[in-house]
Formats: sequence, structure tokens, C-alpha cells
Amino acid sequence: MTTTTRLTDLLANGSTNLDPGRVINISSVSAFETHAVGSSLAADNNGLWSYNASKAAVNQLTTNLATTLAKRVNAICPGVFPSKMTAWGLKEKSEKMIKGQPMGRLGNARDMAGVGLRFEARPITSALFLASPASAHITGAHILLDGGAFIGGTAHL
Repeated sequence: MTTTTRLTDLLANGSTNLDPGRVINISSVSAFETHAVGSSLAADNNGLWSYNASKAAVNQLTTNLATTLAKRVNAICPGVFPSKMTAWGLKEKSEKMIKGQPMGRLGNARDMAGVGLRFEARPITSALFLASPASAHITGAHILLDGGAFIGGTAHL
């Protein structure tokens, strides 16, 4: 947060209420998860305690920055997408994970592109929609990109 608040002047430079400065945090649907154990992404007897808590902290920081800085500060919260981080879970429990998805599948690169993210072998590298004038009236949002798994109660599977 210290870095972001120190950059407030740069965020304000050239910004208007129609095209304000912006901060885009990448979080996870896990920030909203109430189950730390039993996830298909973790081995038996292991949990996602630290991961869930760290992503919840990112979301709280997003909200605090949006209200404190009065700038466009938003978070994108992806669900399960194939990646290095989810490779073990997909290898061991992909059938269970897919069965728990309301949309009947995991996320893919096209889904990321829909919200303006580029998802490759490297980490997410751009958030085009939230950086564009098309989202000029969005701030403090947490955009869930999980195919309905959280609202369907199956995100922890």
C-alpha cells in the first residue's frame, strides 16, 4: 500500500473524472472462500489457509484504496484456471473440479480475455478493460471470474 499511496500524485497527473488514474489488483475468488481444507487444489490434510487470507487482504486493500484515494482501484478475482499453481490439483482431481463448476468447465484464456486479461504461461500481464475508458465509472469492484463457482457454493471443490 505504501508504494501505491506514494504514487497518488502520478495517478492524478492528467487524470479526469472521465479518465481517472487506476490501480488494478489481481486477487482470487479464494478471497471469499470459507473453506480452507478440502480443496481439490491442495493435497489431503493440507489447506489453503495462507492463500485464502492473503487474497482476502488484497481485496480489503482494494476497497481501502478505492475509498481513501478516491481513484479507480479494482480487483480481478479469477477462479480455477489451468496454471502452474493449479497443475497438481488438475492432475489429481480434475474430474471433481470440473464437476463442481456450474458452467461445466474450468476457465480458459478466452475467459480471461473477456475481462481484459492476457493469461499465458507467464503470469497475467495486462488488464485492458479496467485500464480502459470503458470502465471509467467502476471503482472498488471485485470482479469474480469463476464461472459461477462461488455463488454456486462449489468454489472450494
